[in-house]
Amino acid sequence: MFYIGNHKDRIVSFTIRKEIECRTSSIAENQFNSLAELQEKKDTFGEICIPNFKYGKNDNFVWYESDYIKGRIIKREDMKLIVWKECILREDSFTLSNYDRTNYIRCGESSKIYFIDLNDCRHMTIEERMTSWKKAGY
Repeated sequence: MFYIGNHKDRIVSFTIRKEIECRTSSIAENQFNSLAELQEKKDTFGEICIPNFKYGKNDNFVWYESDYIKGRIIKREDMKLIVWKECILREDSFTLSNYDRTNYIRCGESSKIYFIDLNDCRHMTIEERMTSWKKAGY
C-alpha cells in the first residue's frame, strides 16, 4: 500500500514482517499451509480486506511480510455487523479466527477494513466461531 507524504512531495510505502518460531515441524507446516490458503482466498472475505503479503518457511520458522495498514481499530459496531457477517457466518470453513478488535483496522486512506494478524486463520465450524466470538466478548 502506498501513501502520499504529508507534504505531498513523496510516495511512501510501509511493510511489516512477522516471524513465528513453531515448536514442531508439523505446527510450522500447518501455519505455512494456512498462509497459503489465505493467499488463495484473500479476496473472498467480502467487506474485510487482506493486505498484500508474501510468506515463507525455513525449518520450524514461518514468516510473512505484509503491507502495513495505517488507520484505526474498527468500532465495536463494525465487529457486530461486518466481522459477524464475513467471518462467523461465512460458508467456507476456512476463516479469520481472531475476533479481537485490534486485528481489524479501518484504513485512513480508503476507509476499507483490513484484517492484519494474518497467521490467525484456519478451518473452523460455525459453532467453533460462535464460541470464540462469545469468548471475545460479543
